[in-house]
Amino acid sequence: MKISILVFALLAFSSIPLVHASCVSYVPFSSEIRDFNEANTLFVGKVIDVYHPPKESVPGMQNDEFAFDVAYYLKGELKNNIVVSSHSSIGYDDFVKGQSYLVFAFGAINEVGQCSPPIVLSSAGPVLVLFYLWQYLAVIILAIIGGIIFAIWRNRK
Repeated sequence: MKISILVFALLAFSSIPLVHASCVSYVPFSSEIRDFNEANTLFVGKVIDVYHPPKESVPGMQNDEFAFDVAYYLKGELKNNIVVSSHSSIGYDDFVKGQSYLVFAFGAINEVGQCSPPIVLSSAGPVLVLFYLWQYLAVIILAIIGGIIFAIWRNRK
């Protein structure tokens, strides 16, 4: 009885959308897995410089630029260690100089946005573990199956 209530509670909780800007995610960690698959560049780095163009320069609508000291890449690479954020409603510009992040960057210009916001590195542990498990899922499954077959074979002897 307790297990069925727990399963029902988990399913009910996961059906409530988590809204950020115009983005929706129904299942915990599903947006991070989608972002991992869709991002051109995924890296961990420390913000070393923040550039916000002056408000007077509206005609070209320059993007905000954030320079990083990249610790390591999980996917892709940055050109000049810079990511950009547009001035649209989904742009992300809450980087703090000196703070380390797990960053999802999209497109040829490595753009960041609120739909896949960077994660402060001190809070990114579960997401990083999920990414490593996701990357090596086939190996993990084969190892588990191999272990089960070995255990059955060993018990038959």
